Amino acid sequence: LRDTRDAAGATTLWAASEHGLYHARDGNWDRLACAGDSAVFDLRERGTAGHEHALWLATFDGLTRVDLDHGLACTRVVLPAPAKAASVYQLRFDASARTYLFGAYGVLRLPADYRGPDDARVERFDLADGLPDLEFTRASLVDARGRLWGGTIEGVALYDPAAERPPAAPRPLRILDAREEGSGRELDEQADLDESAGNVVFELSLLSYQRDYRTRYRTQLVGLESKPGKWNESAYRSYSRLPPGTYEFRAWARAADGVVSGPVSRAFRVHAPWWRRPWAFLLYAAAMILLGLFAGRLRARAFAARARALESEVAERTRALAEANRRLAHASLTDPLTGLWNRRYFALELPPECERAIRRAARGERSADLIFILADVDHFKRINDAHGHAAGDAVLVEFARRVRTLLRTGDVALRWGGEEFLVVLRDTERERAFASALRLRDAIAATPFAIGATSLSVTCSIGWAAFPFEPGAPRRHSVDQVITFADAALYRAKCGGRDRIVGAHAQKTGEADGIAFTDGDENAGI
Repeated sequence: LRDTRDAAGATTLWAASEHGLYHARDGNWDRLACAGDSAVFDLRERGTAGHEHALWLATFDGLTRVDLDHGLACTRVVLPAPAKAASVYQLRFDASARTYLFGAYGVLRLPADYRGPDDARVERFDLADGLPDLEFTRASLVDARGRLWGGTIEGVALYDPAAERPPAAPRPLRILDAREEGSGRELDEQADLDESAGNVVFELSLLSYQRDYRTRYRTQLVGLESKPGKWNESAYRSYSRLPPGTYEFRAWARAADGVVSGPVSRAFRVHAPWWRRPWAFLLYAAAMILLGLFAGRLRARAFAARARALESEVAERTRALAEANRRLAHASLTDPLTGLWNRRYFALELPPECERAIRRAARGERSADLIFILADVDHFKRINDAHGHAAGDAVLVEFARRVRTLLRTGDVALRWGGEEFLVVLRDTERERAFASALRLRDAIAATPFAIGATSLSVTCSIGWAAFPFEPGAPRRHSVDQVITFADAALYRAKCGGRDRIVGAHAQKTGEADGIAFTDGDENAGI
């Protein structure tokens, strides 16, 4: 358990569990969804309100940071190997705000301004540093003197940050060997190589006698590589088939304590064969110019005509391809029968609108809701059975046409599936939802559907729900949940006799399910 106070002075109680992180404010408990549902082993607060104020979580899946002053946003902290995919059992901070992580890999120490898994300042402590074992238990503490105690399966480890030795000076870094691979020729400074001998190898060595297995190297071949490569344990580098040019090999080494040595460098050049030298290209160019002048006049007119024909053909095919792509993109987002948008369009276009509605609801703005209205054609199977599937399709097309006539600019209508349609009303007060649903129901039922020589009376049942579902807690229910509520309301409308409107609201009476269904407009007293 931990309790924290944010920049506004509000107190939050946190509880770590085997199924994620829970928090309580004003007596209401909620699970912090962004922290995931894996086991949380340890909670530590770092910083003060308004100054890098965060709650750090040691979890089964690694390390997570929760921003306490800006909406409880979660950030998964990516750790370097071997802790990248391992559990963190305990975490502690020292007086310098460095983070110590205890797991099944020893102890990992991150700097206060940790920059990611490639941060060269990350330190790992293992058996060579005096740990009795690499696997830690879930017991650790920092005593009054700032010393860190950690329990392993083989005993207790004690570390005193105040007794740390200052980093050593950079160690000597040498290029032990540099040579052309094929001939074995040694690569001296400013050496010249032919392109056929453009395979070179380098061997490096850092003069370090403590934990040399942790020495890491990085290199850059200036002229071929735009920036140094990543740190790795190999002291060998090889380059094959180097094109002609001027190169400089640069190398750095990082000792186990994080001190970087270098760079050391070796410059060399690779020459092209005679037939690829600049003067040879000048001769080639002169010969080509003479040949071109001789043949150019004879073929210039033919080339010009052919070029114009090709340009016209390319332009026409480009236009046809662009139009085909436009039609294909539109077809992938629309229902081929009714011409309304489909579920794929909903998945691509509606999430930004939902986030916008959440932000506006959080600011207390009116007319900020999204209204989801699910309408289902009543007794549609009877229409298919009595008049055929062609008549059923015609009913769906006419239904879609009448829905379109009711839409405002910005509203969206989709064929949700079968005889079910979804209408999304943007920037609408939830108090107006019933009136909008009533207009839709009346537009369907007011005039019979003319299907060929047959006139059919068609009605529909409607269920609706507003997003955010609870204005006071806009992120408590997802979009999929709200649509599920609207679908449940539609089901009640069907069960209640059809040709009805039922709305789903957040429960205000304290019932367990938290949802109330209203047959009509509760605000209008219907």
